[in-house]
Amino acid sequence: MSNTELTAQFQAPLKKYLGDKTAKVLESGLALRTVEDLIRHYPRRYAERGELTSLDGLVDGELVTLVGEISKVTNRQWKTRKGSMLEVIVSDGQSVVTMTFFNQAWREREIRVGRRALFAGKVSTYKGKRQLAHPDYQFLDASDSDSAESKAREYASALVPVYPATAKLPSWKIGQCIDTVLTVLGEVLRPGQYAISNERVTVLDALGLAGDMTIYGTRNNVLITRENNGKLEFVRLNLNSDEVFKSPYFYLQQNDVIYVEPNSVKSIGSQNISLYLSAISTLVTTVAVIFSITK
Repeated sequence: MSNTELTAQFQAPLKKYLGDKTAKVLESGLALRTVEDLIRHYPRRYAERGELTSLDGLVDGELVTLVGEISKVTNRQWKTRKGSMLEVIVSDGQSVVTMTFFNQAWREREIRVGRRALFAGKVSTYKGKRQLAHPDYQFLDASDSDSAESKAREYASALVPVYPATAKLPSWKIGQCIDTVLTVLGEVLRPGQYAISNERVTVLDALGLAGDMTIYGTRNNVLITRENNGKLEFVRLNLNSDEVFKSPYFYLQQNDVIYVEPNSVKSIGSQNISLYLSAISTLVTTVAVIFSITK
């Protein structure tokens, strides 16, 4: 990608990536109009998700991360007004804490009794009970119970950027807008970096943004490079196989790099061109020598 093309991408209006509604809110509330404006909208500070805290030692006002098992889920409909409250009881085996979600009954489909999860949020007390209202959460696989504590510590230590925000667009939403930048290189029509507003972006989506593969792209050996805990991971995907949909690398993450290698046809073609040019050069030299001898 040339400097001119890269500059054009950074100067592109936000509505191209985020849609009219979000772009208008960012412009009216924060004077953010282009991709570059959004990228340069730096966090005001970074907050910690919280520290691992036993359920019996919670203090009001603290930002904490809890790991526990869901022991009870109740969806209560309000009697005096429209709406509902989803109440989730989480236990560490000794103590319990309540997680509350207002007008989000749909969460009951995934928050089920017996599931082990991490919950992050601010502690408060309601009617004598400790609770976290609208916490962030991440499920832990049952087969991963042995590593639950280490996963919890990793999740707890993650820094959460707090952006200058507006009433219509809170900090976490702004974070989502600038959350994903992907790099697509190699045998694609438009190699370069792409800002993605959708959290669920696949390798196929990324290739589509880059104009898809050229006729020389190798579909059965696409390289994904990902940074994980400070270490680079290299994984190859076969896009011709149904197994690709089961790969944890099919859905991309922030700063992933996708590289499409050239196929053998291009490699052989390039080699042949070199051979042809070499042969022609030799032939021309030979003819010139013969001509000079016979002259």
